[in-house]
Amino acid sequence: ARFTTSLLPEYLAAMEFAVPANDLVDQITGGRRAVERRFDVAGSDLRISRISWALLVVDAVLNAERLRECYNRALAAYRKEHRVRTSGRPVPQLEKIDERIELPFWACRPGEPRRRLFVQTVNTKWRLFAEQMPMAEVSRNDLFAWAESPGRVTPFSDWAVRPRALMLTLWARMLFADFFIHGIGGAQYDRMTDGIIRDYFGVE
Repeated sequence: ARFTTSLLPEYLAAMEFAVPANDLVDQITGGRRAVERRFDVAGSDLRISRISWALLVVDAVLNAERLRECYNRALAAYRKEHRVRTSGRPVPQLEKIDERIELPFWACRPGEPRRRLFVQTVNTKWRLFAEQMPMAEVSRNDLFAWAESPGRVTPFSDWAVRPRALMLTLWARMLFADFFIHGIGGAQYDRMTDGIIRDYFGVE
């Protein structure tokens, strides 16, 4: 179809009537859907913030050091193959600071910037941190209870856990979809995720 006038008014009107109206992501999605309907395009949207990451995060907490090693090996192999010398490209390495191990997830709280998620093992418990800020101290039973409650995306008080790029790609490819394209970064993310899946899970 050809349009001689702008579809921007329809886009903005749909944004205005999105529910909830104070959610920018829902507003943008509502505007996009309105424009897509004019081209007879219909799709489904599933927001990352409304999906449970419990099983994957629990596994990462229990195997933090091994996951960090597999993640960093895959990243190093990719950088070597493609002659990438910038430390933050395509993604930064996972760090170990004192006894805290960085996990490839974000810790999020309303009204604040997202922070890197860290874990520290203390006796039979795990302490979770948003950067240096303590989030929670959990036992194995706490973790398993969380894993069995897939609807809980905010298990630690007012903190929520969200996947970073490679974990989103890994989750989608291993647990969600037969085929997954991660936006403009997919060609990079998928190649690194190949290495993580091969090394960490032992499968192709």
